[in-house]
Amino acid sequence: MKKCFFFILTVATVFLSLPGVVQAATCTSKPSLFHPLNPWDANDSWNCANYPTAADDVILSNAAPIIVNGAEAAASIQWETLTGSRSLTIGSGKSLTVSGAVNLNGTATYSVSFLGTGTFSPATTVYYCSSSTVTGVTCNAGGPPAPEINLLQGASIPSGGSINFGSVAVGSNSGAIPYGIENTGSANLTLSGTPKIVISGADAGNFTVNETSTASPVAAAGSTTFMVTFTPSSAAAKTATLSIANNDSDENPYTVTLNGTGTGPGYGSSPVPGSTINVGSALVGSTVSTVLTVSETGTAALVVNGYGRSGIYGHDFDVTTVLPLNIADGGAPQNLTIECTPSVVGLETTTLTI
Repeated sequence: MKKCFFFILTVATVFLSLPGVVQAATCTSKPSLFHPLNPWDANDSWNCANYPTAADDVILSNAAPIIVNGAEAAASIQWETLTGSRSLTIGSGKSLTVSGAVNLNGTATYSVSFLGTGTFSPATTVYYCSSSTVTGVTCNAGGPPAPEINLLQGASIPSGGSINFGSVAVGSNSGAIPYGIENTGSANLTLSGTPKIVISGADAGNFTVNETSTASPVAAAGSTTFMVTFTPSSAAAKTATLSIANNDSDENPYTVTLNGTGTGPGYGSSPVPGSTINVGSALVGSTVSTVLTVSETGTAALVVNGYGRSGIYGHDFDVTTVLPLNIADGGAPQNLTIECTPSVVGLETTTLTI
């Protein structure tokens, strides 16, 4: 008796809030009730013998405007978190020289202004600024230059949105579809990733990117392009994530979901592909048989039109069902009859490829 076996294969920037910063300088003017250790609080005037040094922070508070009435002062200056519009007054003939960091910008909600006819040094542009009469201050009602990324393919595709490639037959592809990256901001947009466009996720291999035409940085009001191709590997829904690393303050990375469906026949069997089937036992020269049940698991008719055998005993195995075997999409499973006629005593095996 022989036992026969075979194997089956298939194919806003926000700054400090109260309390204020302790200062190293001293002054005889009355300290603020809110900042008792800070003589340079907004509730006082800079009109004493001592002035802040470059190591000090002068906090412009929410209570009242600071007024510069003394001689030249050197400091690092920043607004506190604003709860209303604020102003800085520099008196006629007076100057405020800043040797440290300058963070005097307001917000889109609360603006700042510069009063008096004194001088601010070094000259600077102040954003979210309502007005200035001070020499050295350029007042800009809007915010600082910043990039703003936008993805489009005809219409804009928001970060967190999705792109659907529709249904594509297995063995074919969607063709290379172009997408644009535009910079609607006022400063250069840098695409900082390597590669610039990254696709990740379980089905990432079904989507390919061509970024040979993708330039970085993208100038303000400029744009650049890339292409994506969907090539389904099987008859099933596919999904992946496209990411663009960049220097937009609130859309880094810019991500969209990629969706597509592969269409075409799908092969299924019982026993499942890759498993072992025991055909049975027979005398040498006699024949034993079993069946392999094949089903269509995809979206189109399945045609089984051939098979192959490998191994030293492959010639002892055969598929006797007349081929081709046609199974309509959604049709009932059908059987392939597998026979083994052992030529020697002992175990025989082969690998059967459908």
